Amino acid sequence: MTSREIADKQHGIRVGDMVQFDMEGRRLTGRVNRITKRASVLVDDPTGPLFSNGGRYMTYYVPLAMLSKNTGSG
Repeated sequence: MTSREIADKQHGIRVGDMVQFDMEGRRLTGRVNRITKRASVLVDDPTGPLFSNGGRYMTYYVPLAMLSKNTGSG
């Protein structure tokens, strides 16, 4: 099984999903960009680098077990 398949089957997380995680005492919300052994999650941040879609994001590499799907509106 690939990392993506494991993430989907065990954690219900797929590329493109909105997720939440705790980092350095803060609750962050972002979109899963890539899944390997960890997920790369893009979090909106006005100080982050500019991406091709015009948005600015900080990238966090988060273990899959630390992610939860963002089911709320904010």
